[in-house]
Amino acid sequence: MKNRTLLLVVLLASVAYWALLCFHIPVLQSLPWWFWDLRDTRLESPLYLLLGITFAGASVAVVLFTHQRPALKLLLLVAAVYALQMAFGLAEGRGMELFRDRLIKGGQRECINVAVGRYSIIDMARHYEDLLDSELWQHDYMRTKPPGSTLFFMFVERTTHWFTGEATSEKRVQNLSTVAAFLFPFLAALTVIPLFFFSRLFLPEHQAIIPPVLFALSPNVVLLTMSIDQFLFPLMAMVVLWLSAFSAAKANPTLAFSAGIALYLSIYASFTLIPLLLLTPLVAATIWATREKSQRSLQGLAILNSAGAAGFLIMLLLFQVLFHYDILTRFSAALSAHQDIKSWMPGIDYTIAFAFINNVEFACGIGIAIAIVFVDQLAATIIGATQKRIDSAGYLVATVVMALVGLAIFGKVKAESARLWLFLVPLVCVVATNRIVRRFGTNPRHVVLFLLALQLVTTLVLKRYEDFWRPPA
Repeated sequence: MKNRTLLLVVLLASVAYWALLCFHIPVLQSLPWWFWDLRDTRLESPLYLLLGITFAGASVAVVLFTHQRPALKLLLLVAAVYALQMAFGLAEGRGMELFRDRLIKGGQRECINVAVGRYSIIDMARHYEDLLDSELWQHDYMRTKPPGSTLFFMFVERTTHWFTGEATSEKRVQNLSTVAAFLFPFLAALTVIPLFFFSRLFLPEHQAIIPPVLFALSPNVVLLTMSIDQFLFPLMAMVVLWLSAFSAAKANPTLAFSAGIALYLSIYASFTLIPLLLLTPLVAATIWATREKSQRSLQGLAILNSAGAAGFLIMLLLFQVLFHYDILTRFSAALSAHQDIKSWMPGIDYTIAFAFINNVEFACGIGIAIAIVFVDQLAATIIGATQKRIDSAGYLVATVVMALVGLAIFGKVKAESARLWLFLVPLVCVVATNRIVRRFGTNPRHVVLFLLALQLVTTLVLKRYEDFWRPPA
């Protein structure tokens, strides 16, 4: 496919998707179990959108078209991601109430209610399984999760409570939601920092800033505010992957050991991040393969993998001894609860059907433009593999595809992949950037701006007509 043809396909596909949303044509909604409904979200305060988009646009211009220090560029991108999240939320004209509602009226409300309850953080860590079998047996959201998510909310609430003093449970929930409304979008914005350092291992520094820019305008990043899948898990995933990749680049077992520790903590926070068990060593192997031939012995790679595994296993044993936490028991119970809640029916036809639906939803979530560029890189990788030509970008796209296939087959997800698979968005942005550079040269800033413009319009249309939000029943 020629370069102009690719850009035309990207444009036409994006316009077609906008038309489906704007004219409420329920093509996607007709798919079984499609999660997001078509709706009309009134934007009562468009001035916030204007200000947020203007600031983000100016920040992106500085990042892409000037020779500022990386630290300044990252600072601007963090501010841009934060500003976009706030602008799209405040545009509804409800002030910070939208952010509070999305925290306390979604599935996470169980964790919020427990966070302001009588349980201490230590008790919750030590007796999570017992509490779910007794006092908290009706908490479906928590039954499908490891303790880390609940403990995170408890830590934020207890820190907030330490500053605000004594209050009723209702007031504590209000205090927590107020702090979270400002804090959580900031955590989401911080993802661009490890993403940049990770990207530098695959791209020259002047190109490594492009994946964070693409991440900043990914529709599900901008719109899925206040979801732990948006503000915490991508950040945790990128820290793990950067540590693993950097350990391979430097042949440093200490960094690999740290990656193993971070990997365990990530899975302690969410079983959604289990694909990192595959991604972490594969990313390290990809970087290792790019080293000089004299510096990439299998023995050296084995030492790094052993150090990473040691870090993971030490954490596993520590949590078993200190908190009586059995990760396999919790995972088995969580998977069983998930299948019951989702009414998952085993069978190859069922799995294939939802694999298709979930990948379509994920493509819509990351933006049609970037999804098509990602698929273009996948096609190039397949062609290169048949000709025995595959580079680091090819290995990386293969790694992401393996994660997507694994999630599709074993994840037992019925839609919501735009949210649940959000931790993969940074990797998709790196792959997409590699393809853009290969197709359009080493300085493809105008192509990036074209794609960003399409992503922005997609985000605006999604905000107006879908919004990645289902009001509680």
